[in-house]
Amino acid sequence: MVSDWLRDSVEINNRITENILAEQYGNEWKFRFYHDVDNLYAKQLRFVSKFSRFD
Repeated sequence: MVSDWLRDSVEINNRITENILAEQYGNEWKFRFYHDVDNLYAKQLRFVSKFSRFD
């Protein structure tokens, strides 16, 4: 169970952090971040599939 106080506190801190990221990297920062993460995950899968043949 999460208290209302904790939920509100987390929401406030997340909003502050997201505003700072938007100021530094632009409003599309979240889209670019997840796009980069998806690309890295795809590279990892390709790497693992190539080298798992050697097991």
